[in-house]
Amino acid sequence: MSSQTIVTHWFSNEWLLEQKFLIALLVLIAVVSSMSPSFFTLNNLFNILQQTSVNVIMAVGMTLVTHFRHRFVGWIVAGADRYGDGLDQMQ
Repeated sequence: MSSQTIVTHWFSNEWLLEQKFLIALLVLIAVVSSMSPSFFTLNNLFNILQQTSVNVIMAVGMTLVTHFRHRFVGWIVAGADRYGDGLDQMQ
């Protein structure tokens, strides 16, 4: 795949329609930052990071749980089959 194909794919009409929310977000950031001179200050960026840090940590944790869930369940089932769950010894 040549670089011309990649550049053509990124700026095609299909790509622009797929990325319309991202483009709208970038336009909104540009408008807000041009209206407020303190938008891109260090203090404001740290404030945004502080407010969103809990959501980011939860999102990363849920992504890991979703991604590795089948492996963990497989380990539990394999452990129960190999070592027994102790239910047969209680009778």
